[in-house]
Amino acid sequence: MILGIGCDIIESERIERLLTETEKTGRIFTESERKYCDGKGKERTASYAARFAAKEAAAKAFGCGIGPVAWTEIETVKETDGAPYFRFYGKAEDLMKKHSDSKMHLSVSHEKNYAVAYAIWEGGEHA
Repeated sequence: MILGIGCDIIESERIERLLTETEKTGRIFTESERKYCDGKGKERTASYAARFAAKEAAAKAFGCGIGPVAWTEIETVKETDGAPYFRFYGKAEDLMKKHSDSKMHLSVSHEKNYAVAYAIWEGGEHA
């Protein structure tokens, strides 16, 4: 059963400006996310933008937005085959545990000017 759906789109230029403010970057992205994105060379900004959109999409799927759930409680990582998925911590992890066998699906895409992410929170007997 679908518990929630979230979608977000972000302009890469907005993330480029954010990346000049180290203290904000540390409040939004986990150390693992920063290490990954900083190693992407010219795709650095796009990688950060995709993760930003993913965090927003997950918070929307939870139905609460960012605030009740902190940015760094939602982490975007990749499977060995490159497929993105979430790791949750703190309050976000607690939300996931409220529903038996729940999982959140993630799809991200980016191009020169924008990144977009979709999150579908699935739980219950059909998860």
